[in-house]
Amino acid sequence: MRATIALIFVGMLAAVSATSAVHASLAQINSHPFGATILTAVKANLKAQTPIDEITTLLNKILADLKRDRTALQTEYDANSNRLNSEIGDLEQLIETTDGLINQLTTEITNKSNRKAEAGEELVAVQESLASTRQLLEELEINYQNTIPDADADLEDLTAAIAACQRAIAKMDTYISATASSLIQVASGAKTDLMAFSKEMERLKPSLARHGSQYTPIIHELIALTENPEPSKADKVRNLLAELLEVLKQTKLQVTEDRELFLENYNTLKPQYQNKIQGLEVKETNLGSEINSLTNQIASAQQSLADERENLQEAKTDLQETQNELAAATAAFEKASGKLDKLIEIMERLIEHFTSNVAEASDYAVNAANTGSAGLA
Repeated sequence: MRATIALIFVGMLAAVSATSAVHASLAQINSHPFGATILTAVKANLKAQTPIDEITTLLNKILADLKRDRTALQTEYDANSNRLNSEIGDLEQLIETTDGLINQLTTEITNKSNRKAEAGEELVAVQESLASTRQLLEELEINYQNTIPDADADLEDLTAAIAACQRAIAKMDTYISATASSLIQVASGAKTDLMAFSKEMERLKPSLARHGSQYTPIIHELIALTENPEPSKADKVRNLLAELLEVLKQTKLQVTEDRELFLENYNTLKPQYQNKIQGLEVKETNLGSEINSLTNQIASAQQSLADERENLQEAKTDLQETQNELAAATAAFEKASGKLDKLIEIMERLIEHFTSNVAEASDYAVNAANTGSAGLA
């Protein structure tokens, strides 16, 4: 008998314990505004004697709606986050590409600026060389104009002097021979010719004096002797004429050689200078064109660099805004999904209680529902 009573007591305790656990769980649900609202609806249906199956069906429908909302929320968030993450990836790639372009443009500007400076230095050197070479060519031409006409005039004077000297020697020989043979008329004619030679030497004296001081005493003495030829001085005049003729021939030979050497040097240097000038002018033009081209390229690159820096700043701003949008969307999703997850949890627990512990759940819903805290669990 006592054993039977003990078993009954234990069973009663277990039932009370189970009932207390269900009531505690439902009380927790009731403390949530949504849970309290659902329990109030359940209470109303129980008092209206709505069958438990219908109440459970209604609870399952509410759970299904919540899960559908949760799925829709997740789908919308996934689509939005995927879009935003894709935009973030594109912006990060754009920033990386733009950074590369900025580095490339910066290097290009530096290299082209350095080359422009080098080309400028080369242009200055070319222009200096061109100016000096043109000066050399000009001086060569001036020297030619001063040298060749003078040399030609000297050769003309020397040729005339040699011819006059040769004629004088011939007349002197005639004079000496005629004097020795007492040919007074012949000697007189030769004397007249010698006097004419004296005047010609007087005329040529300034020109011949340019070729050396050795002419001065010879010509002076010849002029003195031939102004009034005398038989006693004939041999001396003859010897002086021979000496003068030799000096004149040597001088003409030297002037001729100097003229030819000058012309050879002139004909060698002139084309060299002209070719050098032509080459330098081409280089000057090319360097000028290169500098102008580099100037335009640098200006274009600098404009592109400014544009890319602006693009970079815009991309960084867009990236920050997109990251902020994603963070805000994630925070909103977590808040909304957390709320829905809580509601789903409440519905699943209610359904479980009204499925597995119908009596206890119904008893709590009828007698204690909507009497708990209205705050969030």
